[in-house]
Amino acid sequence: MRFFKYDFSKPVDFHVCGNLISKDSFLHMRRCFNENVLILVKEGTLYISQHGNEFSIEKNNYIILRAGDTHFGYKKTLGKLSYLWAHFNSNLFFTECSFKTKNKIAESGTLLDNGKAMLLFNQLLDIAQENSITINYKPKFSELKKAMVDYALSLVLLELVQESSLQLEDKTNNYPPIVIDIMHYINVNYSTKLSIKGIASNFNYNPEYISTLFKDTTSVSIVEYINKTRIQMAKMLLANYKFSIEEISYSCGFSDAKYFMRVFKKIENMTPTEYSFAFYKKEIN
Repeated sequence: MRFFKYDFSKPVDFHVCGNLISKDSFLHMRRCFNENVLILVKEGTLYISQHGNEFSIEKNNYIILRAGDTHFGYKKTLGKLSYLWAHFNSNLFFTECSFKTKNKIAESGTLLDNGKAMLLFNQLLDIAQENSITINYKPKFSELKKAMVDYALSLVLLELVQESSLQLEDKTNNYPPIVIDIMHYINVNYSTKLSIKGIASNFNYNPEYISTLFKDTTSVSIVEYINKTRIQMAKMLLANYKFSIEEISYSCGFSDAKYFMRVFKKIENMTPTEYSFAFYKKEIN
């Protein structure tokens, strides 16, 4: 099995995505792209070959088709097939690596039963379809919407990094399931209005109970975790896109730009403007 190292210091360059549905006898055509392709199977089994290896990608399984590798269907499907697919920039974020390498994604694998990767992919599909126009059969996005789809797909890949780590390495995280669920929930919904009361209600738990359990388990409060998650996303926007502080604060879930700046400085020990300037200065040098 091959593994790919994912460099998440910058978001991927999203190109296009979709949902293939075939009633029967689907055979993937022979192709060789100059970009990577991610496929998550929702129903049926996809029979596909790449790099001299044949894969049977069943329901709730995925495969990464690497840029430069010829891939093709080696067998027709039996019955219905449905899978989500996305094309993204090649050669910048994936390289072959060893089993021990951190931040890796297996070439193919099984998704966890929590359905997070599929949920994130469906959110990517919704964003891409709702916020684009098609020119010459290719989607075109505004600068802000392009950032949204880039980061949406990056979140899918980050989820696969986490799932690969959980499934291929010894599990060292003994967090209670509810704590992990809350962390996943915050990671997915960081841009929305979040509160301890709302999160507790979503999982049918007492607010005080989950607050105490979360803090005792992770050593940070739920509010601190929410803010740190939002600031991480803000840092990526500051480092890669020329948006205003107001646009970044609102897109990361802060309702007030001044509060966003206070939280940012508390966590990063510098203002968003100072962070952006330091990043660009480093890039130039």
